[in-house]
Amino acid sequence: MRWFIKVMCAAGMGFASLAGAVQAQSGDRHMDFHGSMSPSGDRIVYYSYREGRVPDLFILDVNRNREQRLTETPHMWETGPEWSPTGNRIAFARGESMSYLRAIIRDLDTGAEIDLGPGVDPAWSRDGSRIAWRGPNATIWVANADGSEARGLNLDHLRGVKSEPAWSFDGGFLTFIMEEEGEDPTRDVYLYELSSGGTWQLTDSPAGETGAFLLPDGDTLIFAALDGTSAPQVYKYTVSAGGTPELLTATDAGQYHYFPSLSPNPQTILFEAGDWNENRFFIYSLDIVTGTVRQLTGRRGRRGR
Repeated sequence: MRWFIKVMCAAGMGFASLAGAVQAQSGDRHMDFHGSMSPSGDRIVYYSYREGRVPDLFILDVNRNREQRLTETPHMWETGPEWSPTGNRIAFARGESMSYLRAIIRDLDTGAEIDLGPGVDPAWSRDGSRIAWRGPNATIWVANADGSEARGLNLDHLRGVKSEPAWSFDGGFLTFIMEEEGEDPTRDVYLYELSSGGTWQLTDSPAGETGAFLLPDGDTLIFAALDGTSAPQVYKYTVSAGGTPELLTATDAGQYHYFPSLSPNPQTILFEAGDWNENRFFIYSLDIVTGTVRQLTGRRGRRGR
């Protein structure tokens, strides 16, 4: 990945419109967000406003189309779940309101939980040994998988709110979103090297990126963003080349695509698509090589207990 570091401050980004269309399917009213796939690739966890005014966590068996509610807390918010690479834990944020959330790790086998402290956006390292999240002081925190040795990263030289960390495959770097201060703040993707504390800005555009992560090659960045003319879509960007990102998803102006995430198969990503006017969002998978899209949640199927 070192070679990539030398050239990552490439030209600024523009946006092109290409790729196949995705359409959210009709179904019962519900809103599913932030899908994360299990290491075995047969289940996904996500949060949903399906019932009630606050979101709960759900798990879907993709092959059997069988859904199970993981949490049922009518007075607590649970959001942003991330499945551990070890397969037996899920990290998420929980709190009495969206303005007061804590980062939690739950053991799926025992139900035991680790409270990492105030924070959102938990993200596992690829080997499951460490976890990162947006913690106090609007910065990124990291800890061991058991919550020990928690520390905030020194990002004070970047003036703004840092959020949405994601680990590189070698575990040596974190990407994150930095929202700059000011009357018209922008959101760009940055990279942090844990060994040196060095930071690099990967994107520089008014698009407002979110859900960014690197593919295993260390040079391909996936993210969702606005292009200034339509709803947010998902893009692929070769950092070392600079230039124009490739649009991976495309729909009519009413369709919103958010929060891509990587599945165990690095050729496949998850994202959510929907229409705010209809209050209906579903989780989809996308093969970034073939362009094949598959709807995962919201299909007619069975619910578990």
